[in-house]
Amino acid sequence: MQARVGLRKVLAVINPELDRLARARYVSITTYRADGTPAAAPAWCVSEGGYLQVIAKSSMGTVKRLRSNENIAIAPCDSRGGLQGDPVDATAAVIEDPELVSRVEQLLRQRYGLVARVLGWLNRLRGNEPNVALAITVPPGN
Repeated sequence: MQARVGLRKVLAVINPELDRLARARYVSITTYRADGTPAAAPAWCVSEGGYLQVIAKSSMGTVKRLRSNENIAIAPCDSRGGLQGDPVDATAAVIEDPELVSRVEQLLRQRYGLVARVLGWLNRLRGNEPNVALAITVPPGN
């Protein structure tokens, strides 16, 4: 546990924006449609390796938009997407590697506990649509 606290302090110094977003319970991820119209969605996130990471279904509009435009805006928000801080510009990559996706799912279960486990179980019951991970890069001093 001590190492984790130390890592959090280092992250806060290196990239305070990433640290601020990583501490949020939810983040609003705004992607952009082909015509430039913004579309926002709230999500759970975890921070590892200098990235914010999110899980999404591969067929979600967010994922489809990211495949054509990696630019996003991200901000802390509540569970309904109401912003609780200023958005920052970032980029997101869609990760489809099953091992990496599984790692992000594990981190989310650790952070969000029983609720994440129950929702994961319910999602598996609804079908076998694969999850993807989103690796979000927040430039320092953004």
